[in-house]
Amino acid sequence: PYHIEVDGWSENNAGKGKIGTTKKGIGPTYTDKMARCAFKIQDLYSFEALNEKIDMILPVKNKTLEKVYGIEPYTKECILSLCEKYAELFKPYVCFEWQDMLNRFKDKSILFEGAQGVMLDVDYGTYPFVTSSNPIAGGAVTGSGYGPTMIKDVIGVAKAYVTRVGEGPFVTELADETGKKIQEIGHEYGVTTGRARRCGWFDAVIMKYSVLVGGITKVALTKIDVLDSFDEIKICVAYKDCRNDKIYTSYPTDVFIHKYLEPVYETMPGWETPLSDIKTYDDMPENAKKYISRLEDLIGAPINIISVGPDREQTIFR
Repeated sequence: PYHIEVDGWSENNAGKGKIGTTKKGIGPTYTDKMARCAFKIQDLYSFEALNEKIDMILPVKNKTLEKVYGIEPYTKECILSLCEKYAELFKPYVCFEWQDMLNRFKDKSILFEGAQGVMLDVDYGTYPFVTSSNPIAGGAVTGSGYGPTMIKDVIGVAKAYVTRVGEGPFVTELADETGKKIQEIGHEYGVTTGRARRCGWFDAVIMKYSVLVGGITKVALTKIDVLDSFDEIKICVAYKDCRNDKIYTSYPTDVFIHKYLEPVYETMPGWETPLSDIKTYDDMPENAKKYISRLEDLIGAPINIISVGPDREQTIFR
């Protein structure tokens, strides 16, 4: 029922244009992984494995390139040459004794950092407007090789407002001067693509959902200083379906109804004073504390880390 394009799903899906991927080949790579026709890093260092896999995979890929995309086929020699170059490039970063390494470090304190976020998770995010992997905390387990019982704490990182790069549902999006103001003050432009990020008020519905499926034990709230100049600050506490006035306080995972959803807001007074030089939570303005406290109540997790600027010393630990 869908018209597939190289960049993702087109106008025929949720009526919202393309997914808005970075066009770096991540999707096709994961497609091959799940189709079990991909190379593994270790294959680059085994001529026998590489040779056999190319013989199996290349004819299928060439047929697709020729018939679907009208692209000239690759030769086996060309692929072997590419693999040789990548083998040399990756070699300093490849650990063949990785099981021994896991055993050596299993009693150490290790921080795993995840990219993207829960709402871009291929299973739990706003599918199909998602990435190709599992950036929820559980992804650290499969990505690192350490079992789930090794994870002691999960810190969810959230801005004091919401942003999104690319297409997909965004209930609290501000397509007005307020959204533009947040975008400019927060310098909200994609690191990889340079595209302007879409901006909106904090969405406690998706953050509560993220705490649940991400197993988040504490939250780091960032960029709260971006809201310094606002006299009023809104928090989305629920969604309303404009077709029937149904209220959702839990995140509805059917993204095809999101075009009918409107945010239900609570409005809080702003603090209207700069936070960037504040060093302790006690010194924060009362309205900023009330905002943080209300977020904690809504999302069901403590906010233990607050950043009031981009520098390391602008991080407040509670």
